Amino acid sequence: MGEECRHCKKWKEHCRKFEEHFYWDHVDVKKMHFSKFITGDFSSCMVLPKKFIDHFKGELLETIELKVPSGDKWHVELKKTGDGVVLDCGWTNFVVAYGILENDTLVFKYDGRSSFIVLIFEQSGCEKAASHCAMRKDGMEELCAIAYGKKDRHPCYESSPRTSEQP
Repeated sequence: MGEECRHCKKWKEHCRKFEEHFYWDHVDVKKMHFSKFITGDFSSCMVLPKKFIDHFKGELLETIELKVPSGDKWHVELKKTGDGVVLDCGWTNFVVAYGILENDTLVFKYDGRSSFIVLIFEQSGCEKAASHCAMRKDGMEELCAIAYGKKDRHPCYESSPRTSEQP
């Protein structure tokens, strides 16, 4: 078994290009996923993979919905920056609610009309249990924050999870 001939190398390259074309142009967008390994300063925003944004043919509105296995839904704004398209307003609340830490991995599965199902894995490779528990806000946290003057009044930071029962 020696080196492969130049013709074989050429065909392999053609196959790779065809696979890329087929995936981005012919696969149902609801079967598309991307993952994000969490590093650096991720608590205020997260940059979406450039390749995903460049090739994605689905619909991404200004506000997208992130759904976790518990059924909770979070609304997060998309913003274009010099780094690319980022998850911005509402992202911090999502990170805090699920205890997302550096070296965690998030898997985003497109679910149609600007909605993603998000699986959250901790550094060990296991899924985070928190994403399977519904986040029910009783309002006490907000009342305490307002009473002590700690509430950020910027409207995009007032995003809270929505369970499937809520409108």
